[in-house]
Order: sequence, then C-alpha cells, then structure tokens
Amino acid sequence: MAVMLRPQYGDLFASRLAYIEEIIFLRFPHHAMHYDSIFKVKDTNRAYEEVTGLTGLGLFVAKPEAEAVTFDSIYQTFDKRWTQTTYASGVQFSMEVLHYDLDGKFQQGAEALGRAGNVSAEMTVWSVINNMGTTEYTPDGKAILSSTHLLGGGGTFDNTISGDLTMGGLEDAFNKFADMVDDRGLLIAVQPSLLVIPAELRYYAQILLGSELNPDVSQGPSGSTSGYGLLHSGTYAVPTGPMMADLGNVNAINPFRNAGLSFFVSPYLTDSDQWFLMGSKDESPFRVWWGIRPTPDHTVDFDTGNAKSKLVYALAAGCVDWRPIVGSTGG
Repeated sequence: MAVMLRPQYGDLFASRLAYIEEIIFLRFPHHAMHYDSIFKVKDTNRAYEEVTGLTGLGLFVAKPEAEAVTFDSIYQTFDKRWTQTTYASGVQFSMEVLHYDLDGKFQQGAEALGRAGNVSAEMTVWSVINNMGTTEYTPDGKAILSSTHLLGGGGTFDNTISGDLTMGGLEDAFNKFADMVDDRGLLIAVQPSLLVIPAELRYYAQILLGSELNPDVSQGPSGSTSGYGLLHSGTYAVPTGPMMADLGNVNAINPFRNAGLSFFVSPYLTDSDQWFLMGSKDESPFRVWWGIRPTPDHTVDFDTGNAKSKLVYALAAGCVDWRPIVGSTGG
C-alpha cells in the first residue's frame, strides 16, 4: 500500500531547500465537466441497464375492391445491456507528512484526488465517442458509425461520411439526415443541430459555419486563382465543374451560415480529424447512467495515524441508437 512519507520529499522536509520561492502544484485549472452537453444523464441503483426496440408500421399497400385489408405488425428489434463499472483511487499520507507540511501543499491532496476523479470520469464517458467507429456498438451490433446499420424491418442504412470535415463532407452529412429512416424504412423528421469536433477543428468550424460568404469559393475576378477559400487541408483549391466556369458570376453565399447548426468542441476527443453531426440534445442517443456519483471518503488510521482519502464512482455509458448521428472518423 503506497504511503507518502517525508523521505520521498527531501526538498520539502529533511533536506529542505533554503530558498524555495514556489512549489508547482495544482497550478492550472482543469476543463469543466461537459459530457452532459451531449449525453443524457440518469442516476440509477441497478447493476446494469438494458434497452430494446420496437418498429413502427410499414407503408400502406393497395387494397383491391372487395378484398380484405392487409394487416401489418409491429416487430421487436434489437436489445443491448450496459453493465456498471466501479472506478476508484486514493491517497495516503503519513501523520508526519501532514503535521510538518509547512507549505500546506499536502493538505491539498483531497483536491488533487477530486480533479483526477473528474477527468477520469469525463474520459470514461467520452471513450464512447472516441470509439464510435470501431468498438462502441449500438443495439444492432454495429459500430455507432457504420455503413451497414440494420433496420428492424429489413434493410440497412449507412450513417458514415468519408474524409475530413469540409463543405462537401458537411453537405453529404446533411443529405444523409434528409434520407434517414425508421426501422420500417419510413422517412423520419430529424434535423442536424450540433457539429461535434475535437479542439483541432475549432477554428475551421468557425469559418465553415460563421462565414457570410462561401469560404471555399473565390471572390476574385473571373479566371483568378487568388482569394480562394482556405480548405481544411491547408491548400488553396480552385472549384471545378460547370457551375464554376465563370467565377466572376458566382453567388458565393455560405449555405451553412443559417442552417441552424452550432458546434461543440471537446478536448477529450482523441482523434484530431473525427467529426459528426447529431440532432438536438432532446434526441441524443448517448447515455450516462450514474450508479455512484463521485463520492469522497476520508479517515485516519488508528494504529499509524496515517490520513487516507479515497474517491469512488460507478457508471455505465453508451449509445442506444445510431439515429440521429452521421459522421466521419476522419481522413
């Protein structure tokens, strides 16, 4: 069992430095916990959580004169279970470390433990999104981003976009939202509301969504290659195609500026070019079930006088459906 003893910190105790000006400890703040901007959160006392699905009904079919009505059925679809996992860490100080702590730094041990617990919980939750193209599955057994999501009434749907965040990729994502269907293949009325991105894409997202004019179209004279929008790749590109034959006549509006789309930046996304669109927070399929909220506990050992602090939390996190999500794991 690790116990913090004075010989481990000679600069502060036995061989104390004579001219200590500053002790660098807990110098910087950490990011505020923000997973609840994307995930729906619920407290629970159950060891695991399960979801299951039901389809709606399909399209009507023609009824010939004097023939009987064709009756349809609702089908049960896919189920999935998420099990609570408990996480914990602690610190232990000798009685002497705390008693002779002239600088009061070791008294901040519980604060350091709380910071580490908050970041650990945040990273646990965001791992759902970090793995959304590989090992994090929805109830149909497919990765959250998959080209072969199963529909309960038969068929598949592709909610993936290939490549980096660009105007073309964002347009493709909007089109997939327009084509999104329920488990019986009926179109559903979901609209993209939030673009979720890592910190590396935050400035490009501001340009992409905030520019009054199209950031990928030249504002120069016809035939000029100067003034073209700077694409995410970091190179200037000349638009091509019949609509771009005379750039002097291009109506270079930015179609995404008033599309009702905002963006959310998370420093906990580990892939620098992963991005995805989702619907409103009310429609979010991402879930966090707290079994135990981060709970601190402190005690003093009677035999040794050592001070102990621990922090425990338990949670499960996952994605209950692939709708309404469309995105890319990057280029």
